Amino acid sequence: MKTAPVGGQRVRRSGKNTVVAQLTIDSLRHLMPEVIPGSRIDTNREVSAKRCEELANYYINNSDRWILPPVLVDSELDLEFISQGTITVGNATLLGEANAKKAVTIDVGVCQIPTSIKDALVILDGQHRIGGLVIAFNRTEARRLVVLDEISRLDAQEMDILQQGKRKELAAELDACNKLLDRFSQDTITVEIKTGTPLELHKEWFVTIADNAKGINKSERARLDTVNKSSAIARAIRDLHPLLAGEIGNRSPKDPRVDERNNQAKKASDSIYSLDNVRNVVKNIAFSPALKESAKRERSTQEESATKQGMRFFDILCEEIDQMKNLLPTAKGNYTGKDFRKETLYSSPTMLRSLAGAYHNLALTVIDDPQAQGMTTLKVDEDGVKKFIQLIRNLNPYMKFTNRDGALDVDPLWRKTQLFRGTGIAPQSGFQDLSTLAALLTEWGKNGEVFNGTLFNQISATGV
Repeated sequence: MKTAPVGGQRVRRSGKNTVVAQLTIDSLRHLMPEVIPGSRIDTNREVSAKRCEELANYYINNSDRWILPPVLVDSELDLEFISQGTITVGNATLLGEANAKKAVTIDVGVCQIPTSIKDALVILDGQHRIGGLVIAFNRTEARRLVVLDEISRLDAQEMDILQQGKRKELAAELDACNKLLDRFSQDTITVEIKTGTPLELHKEWFVTIADNAKGINKSERARLDTVNKSSAIARAIRDLHPLLAGEIGNRSPKDPRVDERNNQAKKASDSIYSLDNVRNVVKNIAFSPALKESAKRERSTQEESATKQGMRFFDILCEEIDQMKNLLPTAKGNYTGKDFRKETLYSSPTMLRSLAGAYHNLALTVIDDPQAQGMTTLKVDEDGVKKFIQLIRNLNPYMKFTNRDGALDVDPLWRKTQLFRGTGIAPQSGFQDLSTLAALLTEWGKNGEVFNGTLFNQISATGV
């Protein structure tokens, strides 16, 4: 049986040997199971080509800032491990004799990975990490060969000035490929190998991992995110706007006006919106409601203009909507997010997001920033701002919840939009529903009249 040596540590867990190994990125192609985007395998989920591509680009573009969690694999085999030393570590919570009895033994040495047995290793968690890294490695190798061939062709002929320039470009690209290949041979990823694992136990573990991998929620992500402009802008607006900054209510401790720990403000809390709700406003204002976020849009957005327009959007709402006026720190009484959610459709994060989309469509245009190459900024149409203000004024009579058979309900005209499921009092939040609601609000803003217009009449007449 052919094997490849990999350095690592071995410990015992649940009566089985577990090897924690460090594998160079360029070795994954030969030592790990092949990950084929789009393929369906019995032992794992379907491989997403998009996720693999995104990870490949992430690794390539973050030479000194990339980080990935360990990959988990298992094997039915009891892999050979050649110990080259043992570390004994006492239990930090125990003293004396008890400490010695509970000491942990760690073998340091070389694990032999089978290379001639199909499916000797099975991926438990991390197939998109492996797939993406291998794609990045293969792509770099292939591109290097193409560049070498092009350089060879140029060198074999007399070159004019243009060809000399092309030769320099190719030389620079070759250097970049070589440096990247050096990274692949030096960078390592941690792979935890659980040996002696039957296939049924592998499947049990896969489900257990899926059940317990809750992930970070969107508001927590926006709170911690230092990469995406929309998160930074959302935090800035949260900190600057009086509606959103600080705390609210009489509880002890008080609730934050913007909940940065949950995807939505909890129904019984005094919080008004969540940080993710504010970020969704920012994305619709900065990018437009018709476009999904992308890394390119995030990178190219000028924070100053998007922050300014986000602030103005909330200014307009606070000036034109009585319930939002009551939420301001300067308002009398103790009106909170809890009261807000019982009173008006403006409390719906989906409605807020769609209004932001209408504000963009009516008043803003994304243009290239004349002062910063490769960046975009927002051009403001003041007539469009006036149309948005009038839209809010026209909506106000239809936004207060009614009481129907002891339960909250929306104005019957909203039901004609087909955007409210059953007796729900918030519009549906799927991408198509959001697009439709933003389009309706935009049409009403342009026409100066709500619950009328080509799109509304089409939807209400056909029920589609």
